[in-house]
Amino acid sequence: MAVAVVLCCFQQSAVAQARKIWSCTVSEIALRPGEKIVGYTYNLQSAFISSVPKVAKDWDMTVYNGTSENPPWCSSLASRTEKLENAVPVSFFRDFVRVEMIDELQKTRPHDSVLIIYATNGLSRRRKFTTLRHDLKYTLVETCSAKDDDLIPKDVVVKARERICDFDLKVESAVISALPKTPRSWNESISIHISSDGKRRSELHGTMGDGEAALYPVDFRNLWMFQKLQATGIQTSPVKPTLTIGVADLSKTTELRSVTIPLTAVK
Repeated sequence: MAVAVVLCCFQQSAVAQARKIWSCTVSEIALRPGEKIVGYTYNLQSAFISSVPKVAKDWDMTVYNGTSENPPWCSSLASRTEKLENAVPVSFFRDFVRVEMIDELQKTRPHDSVLIIYATNGLSRRRKFTTLRHDLKYTLVETCSAKDDDLIPKDVVVKARERICDFDLKVESAVISALPKTPRSWNESISIHISSDGKRRSELHGTMGDGEAALYPVDFRNLWMFQKLQATGIQTSPVKPTLTIGVADLSKTTELRSVTIPLTAVK
């Protein structure tokens, strides 16, 4: 059985604890006989994506969090697979995303959301249908308690005025199973690569949408979770993630310098 591995925990500030986070669940998805879900797009207005509690195994995914290229939507989440055997059940869409409403925009641009489902029976083209706002149920959830775990080791040199502008995470023998925290005004993408010998490599790329969104090291926590894949041989291979971040002192330059961060192997 696969084992979930959490690399780090969310360090909350007093401001973060005051934010209201809502869990989204779809009340009903009308599939035709024989159809399976192989993709979805979730669009938000006047809200940010706070976290993605579960990422479908071997699906590619993209998050635009406050930098959506599809106005009037503010944020969006899109995920899909090319293989019918990777299809997810309707139950996947219970607490599949968590959002934070932007209260200051409610009067001029009321909160709205839409979920677009892509389904196929494997014989015909994908069918696209829309689940509207009244079919999406939002429930207020409690945020996790603060802990002192820090992803960035103490010996990594990130200068005092530098901020994190992008990151590149690669991991073999595991998949990225969740994004516990999605930074505002950042774009993130998950891609899966399967080599000729059947080994899987998951990659997570993140880039800020503007300079205001650059992260301090203290903010760079609880951005993902791994799920270790079941070993096919007698011996299990350790999961060795590789993380590279791009940092810069944005008051002086926009040119990034690359920093590779050693992450502890997961047995």
